[in-house]
Amino acid sequence: MNKKNLLEKLIMNLQQKAEEAKKSFESAREAVIAAPGAMQSKSDTTKYQMSRLAESHLNVYQQIQRCISTLKEIDPYKNYKVIGVGTIVKVEENQNEDYYFILPSDCGNQSVELEGQEVLAITIKSPIAQALVNKKVGDKINVKVPAGLRTFRIIEIK
Repeated sequence: MNKKNLLEKLIMNLQQKAEEAKKSFESAREAVIAAPGAMQSKSDTTKYQMSRLAESHLNVYQQIQRCISTLKEIDPYKNYKVIGVGTIVKVEENQNEDYYFILPSDCGNQSVELEGQEVLAITIKSPIAQALVNKKVGDKINVKVPAGLRTFRIIEIK
């Protein structure tokens, strides 16, 4: 599994989401400008509501940009002995193999396909990532998730 390609794909997906958030912000900002103010309608709160919506879209855009910046700082060639932010982890569960990529806490969860495999990009704050952190190849872990208890064996760390 090529970490450089994974990072590029995640960044590309986030850039698309950032562009969508930016367009949503711009549309909401235009709606704020067009909305009637308090002087035009004493009981209308449309301008206030639209400004809150625009602010929300702007916050999403800024958070995605922070995540992109953080992902660009991850060294795709660094070799890891234990699991942490920036590692790709191959685990086995019930004779099935899954890949996880541990993201910083300010990045949302994503799923991408790379080299014919689905990679679940999860934040460091997720229950699975919390259980994986500081573990090594060969370790077995139990993770309590909303669906129940899951048991993983760590096969590979990149």
